[in-house]
Amino acid sequence: MTHSHLLLIRHSESVKNVRSSFATVHEMEGLTDLGKEQAATIAKSVLLIKQSLALENVSLYSAESSRSQETASIIADYLESAVKCSPGLSSIGSGSMAGLSEQEVLERFPDFASMLDLYRAGLCSSYKINRHDGESLPMFEERIVAALTKLVTQEQQADLTIVVAHRSPITAFLIHCARRIYDYPDNFFGYVALPYASASWVGMLGPDPTAIHAVGVDATKLIQRLRSINAAGS
Repeated sequence: MTHSHLLLIRHSESVKNVRSSFATVHEMEGLTDLGKEQAATIAKSVLLIKQSLALENVSLYSAESSRSQETASIIADYLESAVKCSPGLSSIGSGSMAGLSEQEVLERFPDFASMLDLYRAGLCSSYKINRHDGESLPMFEERIVAALTKLVTQEQQADLTIVVAHRSPITAFLIHCARRIYDYPDNFFGYVALPYASASWVGMLGPDPTAIHAVGVDATKLIQRLRSINAAGS
């Protein structure tokens, strides 16, 4: 098995995020002007990683939402690469909350909204949240881990696999990695801060994670992390 890098990038700011609403079923909300600028900034850092580590074979994937595809397309322009869409990387299904604003969710599902606030504050596990008719978290985790493992496995010749997706899929895979590497508890699903257009960097050996090099960092910190890895290897 060969060593490779997996870069998980959260899409940049979209219209949905400005509205503070839950994802719609079809996820057609595009990027804002700021979001396009954020995507270009992280794209320049990704290009520097590719060049600094002399990575010849790079694969770029995106979730099917408009905001993910637009972000990935901007990155692709800098890398001169094509984007492949993966239907298995969509956000966790929100059920009847899809498309609602956070204020509307608070009014219609106050128990969910209260627990969501505690989760975001780091005070409870997402397993404790009643998602009503939304996708169950264990099934969602299984879907995401299977989809990303498949991508990494089928891209065995890739030195770097880049995946542009949403906060919830990236969180699920990072927690999966933390369980495999760092004894993160199986019965807990905590909050992971992942700002728009942030990157999380995972070292892989075949389909297995070996190290988490960075989580939710911006373009500047991503380059700093690259330099520290280069220094450690020299």
